Order: sequence, then structure tokens, then C-alpha cells
Amino acid sequence: MELHLPLDKLDITPPRFLTDDSKEMFKAREAFLIQAHSDAEVARTKVQAEKEAAAKAAADFQARKNRTEVLAPPPPLTEEECILIIQAEERGRQSRMKIKELEKQKRMQEVELEKQRSGQKPLTKDTAVGVLQRVARGFNGRLQTEALVLDELTLIHMNNFLPPDPNDPRIKLDSTLKKRKELQLINELEETDAMVETKEKIKELEAQEMREIMQERINVWLNVNRDPEFNEYPPFPKVNQGGSRDIIDPPPQLWRPEDEKKKGGDDKGKKKKPKKGKHGIRMPSEPEADGEDVPLCPNYFGRHIKRALEAYIETWHDKDDYNNHQQKYIPDILKNTLRPLVFEEVRIEVDVGSRELLVQLKKKIAADAKEAYKIALKAARKEGKEKEFKAKVKTEKLQAKKDKAAKIKAKKEAAANEPPPPPPPKDPRKKPKRKKDPTEKESVESLTRELASEGIMRVCPKRSFDEYICQDYLRGVAPDPVKDWLIDNSMAHAKRLTIEYAVLPLASELVHKNAPFVRTLLIHGGRRTGKTLLAHAACTAAGATFFDLSAKVIDGKYVGARNVARMLQIVFKLAKIMSPSMIYIDNVEQVGI
Repeated sequence: MELHLPLDKLDITPPRFLTDDSKEMFKAREAFLIQAHSDAEVARTKVQAEKEAAAKAAADFQARKNRTEVLAPPPPLTEEECILIIQAEERGRQSRMKIKELEKQKRMQEVELEKQRSGQKPLTKDTAVGVLQRVARGFNGRLQTEALVLDELTLIHMNNFLPPDPNDPRIKLDSTLKKRKELQLINELEETDAMVETKEKIKELEAQEMREIMQERINVWLNVNRDPEFNEYPPFPKVNQGGSRDIIDPPPQLWRPEDEKKKGGDDKGKKKKPKKGKHGIRMPSEPEADGEDVPLCPNYFGRHIKRALEAYIETWHDKDDYNNHQQKYIPDILKNTLRPLVFEEVRIEVDVGSRELLVQLKKKIAADAKEAYKIALKAARKEGKEKEFKAKVKTEKLQAKKDKAAKIKAKKEAAANEPPPPPPPKDPRKKPKRKKDPTEKESVESLTRELASEGIMRVCPKRSFDEYICQDYLRGVAPDPVKDWLIDNSMAHAKRLTIEYAVLPLASELVHKNAPFVRTLLIHGGRRTGKTLLAHAACTAAGATFFDLSAKVIDGKYVGARNVARMLQIVFKLAKIMSPSMIYIDNVEQVGI
């Protein structure tokens, strides 16, 4: 890896829109979790107080039960006895105050005697003025020193005690971003209103033409695929099969090796003639490919990039958007975006009408066949050949059934002999069906309160990747995979990988669906090396919901295999509902399986 950039450019900055676009939701979630934690703490304190009161009452009851003698309550005091007690308390208070004053005077006398013995002069007005002046000069000196320190910090741009400067570029940047968000919201609302109006206008002006084109293509398909021998129309595709989508816009045919063999056989062993250009000049032949395939990196986004590039060229290549400084919607592009949606809605309506028309058409064909049979039977009766006519019709029906069965069998055999088409790509994210959810009847709010009260679901500490101070391990020579496999990667490498695996895939839905991303991270290392800091920073940067399944959190809270399974069911259910989510397990080696 060639590093031509300074070290500070190697850091990956997490995208801010993951948290900026959902600030209100995060605030509401944090307030709910804090309230749930406080309610759980109050309930826990109340239960503890009730237990202590019950234990105290049980102890008092046991003490009273074990006591042999029952003492009678003392008689009430009279008014004179109360006055005597109050007088005694007041005399005692006055005596204590006098003793304090005497002790204070004694201490002052001892201080004066100590000063006289040491030769110090008694404090006069002049000496008191000198002391006050020294204190004032010291105070003024400290103020001047603080002012000089603040001036020096201001000079080197490190003064954090000054009020914010209105011309500070950071403040201007925040205000610009705020105005940009407000303008984007206004433009989004305008575009939403315009989408409704444009959609209705497209339906009014172009829907009828779309309907006619679709109906014509469906009619052509029905006539082409009609069986003339049995006078039957093909079944109309079902809704789950896409309806008339493939009829109106047929998919491209797949190439198979058998098709090439049918055309001209195998071309192996034949020499290719050199191509000739204009005026009979022979063109240089292309170099033959090597036998071994060159290993390539997996291409996950090639077709998406190509499609996006084609869409960009088609939409924006000749579009002049220089004067659109406020980034408002463009009516032509909005029409081109909404036209396929209107086309799909019209296609669904045409499919419903085509199905009804096909049913009526089949009924009419059956009624016409029945009417023709009645006319022919009536004519046969007049001629006295009713039995021969019925026998002939019966024979024709049996033969038609046999022919139809033979035709279907031939089609099946032909389909069995043909190579099967390539299977559609399987979705790696698709999972098998799960068992019934035991918490189906419980609301999400009650489940969230349960986890929040147990401390499993809590507010993640606000940490940043900038707090993780680290350095890169740089070498002048590329590491040898045979000799240098024991060399550990640097802490900066761990920081970058955490951002790449835990934060960046969430920034793009396309990347999240198509790229093979890491679902689980294992951060290992010594004590106080920043493992928890990386986890908290990743959760904060991604705006994820934080679940803590560490041993110190869940210890003694869910006893038994059934309760543990229920707890895990709740955690993963809420993690899926409140995605993106992070399930954090500290000291995973202490968690028993």
C-alpha cells in the first residue's frame, strides 16, 4: 500500500446525516428510556422499602412475642411538670451560650498574651490599612495575570472562555446547514404537492393512450397464443406472476448452448478467418486468451453503476441546471419519474378488465358452440340421422380429448428435454420461517419498558471516534505473509475497520443490500485499550439503538432456560423493529452458553 497522504488524511469520517436527519426521534427515544429507567428505579426503591418495613415489623412482632413482662405506658405529664421541663431546657441553653462566649474571650486573651511575649505590636489603624492594601494589590495582580493569560490564549486561538464570535466560520457553517435543511424541507413539501398534481395530469392526458396500447398488445398476445384446433384462449397470467408485465414488455431471451448447436453446430477445431477492413486490408487478429482465468475482485456494483451512469446521461447530460440555485424540482424530470408509476397503475386496471373480458369471451365461445350443436342436431333429426350425429359428436369429443392430452404430453417431453433455465439468484438475506413469537400479544412499548427497567436497553454514552487516540504502524517495506504474520495491526487500523464494518454500510441502502457486510465484530485486546470506547462511538455515529447483554447486566435477572430464551427473543425483536441496532456484550468469555 503506497501512502502518499499525511497521517491525518487516513482517518475515515463517519457520515453525519445518519444522526442529523433523525435528531427528534433520538431525543424522544432517549427521553423514553430515561423515564423508564427512573420509573424502574422508583419501583425498585419502593419494593426495597416495603421489604425493609416488612422485615422490621416481623422483628418487632418477634420481640414482642418473646417479651415476658408487659410494661404499662407512663402517665401523661401535667401542665406544671411541662413548664418545669421547658424552664430547665432554657436555662441549659443559656448556660451553653455563656460558656461559648467565655471560651471565645479566653482564646482572644491567649492570642494577645502570645503576641506580647513574642514582641509584636498590637494591631492599629495603620497596620490594618497596610494589610488591606496588600490584599487589594494581590487581587489586582491576579486580575492582570488572568487578562494576560486570556490575551495569550486568544493569540494562539485556544481561548475557550470568550463569548462566541458572531463572525466565527463555525457558527456561520452551523447556520448555513440549518438554513439548508429548512430549504430542503420546503422543497420536499413542494415536490410532494407537485407529484400529486403531475400524476393526476398524466392520468388525464396520457392514461387513455397507455390503456389502448396495452389492450392492443394483450389482444395480439391472445390471438397469437390461441389454439385454433380447439378454439381455446390461453390462461391469463396471475397477479403473483406479474400479470401482463411480460406481455407488454417481454423480457430478453436467454442464450443457451443448444441454440448455438442448432444453428451451425460446434465451431471447435475451425480456424477463424482474419477480418478484412475497407479496401480488402486485413485487420490484425485479436490475441488469444490464456487458458487460466485472471483472478478478479468480486463485482457487486458493476451493473448498478452502469445503470446509474446511463440514467445520468439520459437525464442530466444535456440539462442546464445552472440557474436552479435553490435546488427546486424540475417538472420534466418529475414527469419522467412519475410516468412509469402511472403506467403500472393503468396496467393493473387493464389486467382486471382483460381477465373479465377473457371470461366473457370464453362463455360466448361455449354458448356459440352449444347453439351450433343444437342447430346441427335439429337438422339431423329432420333427416332421421340423430343417432349417427350423436355418435359422431361423441367420437369427435373423445378424439379431441386424446389430441389435447397428446399435445400436452408432447409439450412436457419437449420441456423436459430442453436444458433448464438458470435459476434466479437467491437472496442471501432470506431466512427460513421461524417459530411462533411468544411475545406476539405484548406491545412494543411494554417490551421496551421491560428491557429498560432491567438495564439491558439504555441510552448509549455519547462518544466520538476523535476521542480514540491512536497511531498507525507504518513500515518502509511491505510485510512478508510468511515471516511477518505475527505482527499485530495498529490501533488506527482497528479504528478504521470499526467505522468501515459498523457505520459505513448503513449510509447506503444499496450497499447494505448488495455488498457482503460484517454483522458481528469481535474487538479483543488488553485492559483499558479503548474497546468499549470504539463500541460506544460506533453506536453514536450510526444512530443505533443500544442493547447491553453483558454478564454484569443480565446476571440474576432472567433465571431458567425459558426466561433466557424469552429475553433473547425480545432483544432481537426490538433490535429489528428499532434498526439500526447494536447488541453489545462486554467480556463475552464470561457469558455461559
